[in-house]
Amino acid sequence: MKMTLKRKLIYSFILIAFIFTINTMITIYFSKKTNDFYEYLLNGISQLNNIAQKLQTEIETETSSYRGYMLYGDAKYKDQFRVASERIDKLITYEQKSAENQKSAAANFTQTTILSTIAFIIAIVSGTYISKPIFLV
Repeated sequence: MKMTLKRKLIYSFILIAFIFTINTMITIYFSKKTNDFYEYLLNGISQLNNIAQKLQTEIETETSSYRGYMLYGDAKYKDQFRVASERIDKLITYEQKSAENQKSAAANFTQTTILSTIAFIIAIVSGTYISKPIFLV
């Protein structure tokens, strides 16, 4: 079957439209995935800041309890010191687990960023990404 010029143009237009559609879907998918990981990392950082503030408060409590026990020799200060030390140990354990989760999230974020950059480059090369709107005059 011999293809006419009209049929070749129609098929090539359909093929290009299909490629643009697939490329746009890939770009949107990876952009959303990158945004999700970015939000996860931001939430993780704020969570680590909260843990650090709690840790600082517990260390101050522990220090003041230790000073009170050394000064007055009262058992209540020793109990406060022990309780503060246990809380510090729990916070440190929790922070270590959070840090491990952040490392794995950062690795996933890096992979997603690389893939979305590749999709962005493909979009630019194929012509589906337009940096400025085009207005017909």
